Amino acid sequence: MESERMTTGRALLASLSPNAEAALHAALDDIAPDMVEMVVAFGYGDIHARPGLATADRQVGTIAALAALATPSRERGLSRSTPGSPPGSPRAKSWRRCT
Repeated sequence: MESERMTTGRALLASLSPNAEAALHAALDDIAPDMVEMVVAFGYGDIHARPGLATADRQVGTIAALAALATPSRERGLSRSTPGSPPGSPRAKSWRRCT
């Protein structure tokens, strides 16, 4: 029997992005099979489905929080470039944007 949290989360996730749960399964089933259920039930069933904010407002808040976390030091870690890339290479150009 599926929990109410999972049912709510699954419905909300499907309304936001119909293929998201399948993509989560494809990405996580091999390494963390229970993670999809945790993301859907907790992230969408408990947190995202809370009353008080419209979905669009909640999405703006999420994007703003993620943008605020993207400080230059974090961007550097996420960049695929390296400081030793040859000058003019796409990796070197990417590195300069992050520093």
